[in-house]
Amino acid sequence: MKIRTRCLRSIPLAALLVLAGNPVAQAQQTDVSESSLTAAESESGPVETPDETVDRALQIFGSGDIIQAMQILQPVAEQGHPRAQVRLAYIYDQARYYDEALHWYREAAEAGNTEAAIGLAVMYSAGDGTEPDPEAAGRWMRKAADNGEVRAMVAIADAYERGGLGMEIDAEQAVNWYTRAAEHGSRSARERLFEAYTSGELGLPQDAAAAQQWSASPVAGEQ
Repeated sequence: MKIRTRCLRSIPLAALLVLAGNPVAQAQQTDVSESSLTAAESESGPVETPDETVDRALQIFGSGDIIQAMQILQPVAEQGHPRAQVRLAYIYDQARYYDEALHWYREAAEAGNTEAAIGLAVMYSAGDGTEPDPEAAGRWMRKAADNGEVRAMVAIADAYERGGLGMEIDAEQAVNWYTRAAEHGSRSARERLFEAYTSGELGLPQDAAAAQQWSASPVAGEQ
């Protein structure tokens, strides 16, 4: 994905009140629900998990049917599934429905989804659907980095090197974050550290041995 985000309605209120105060009715309702579910499963197969629904929506999205993909994702997102929320946010973001994108990115980011946190950071930085807010962008990017998102670590390192995301230039912090990202497998962070140690940049001494440490061949899974 490109980086750039209720309640029981089907049962009448009167029925809910009856069930809440009547254990027998509760048991009967459970039996009916279970038998209905068993019948439904026997007719249509096992019920999809939320992740399976999201996977199906993404396949449909990949085939070009954006509207159907959104229709599939929407109810799962409304049930609080972060992966559905961030995918729905991405589609809205690409379609430039920024209010909806911000809403769903925020919902997923507040649930701990790092991809959504990056999406929010990018939108706040660019001012998509909101006033540009570098400090908010920096907070969300740091939250993603603190949760182990390597791309966010590199973004923070770059912000400390060049300025951005509401951060003052700080070469020492830049090196710290580049090192952290490199240790988590970032190819771009390794390359930047190699350059810095080779040329004596970012307040580092020229150090061929240290440069060589970061010039090693990339390993599987590097980003």
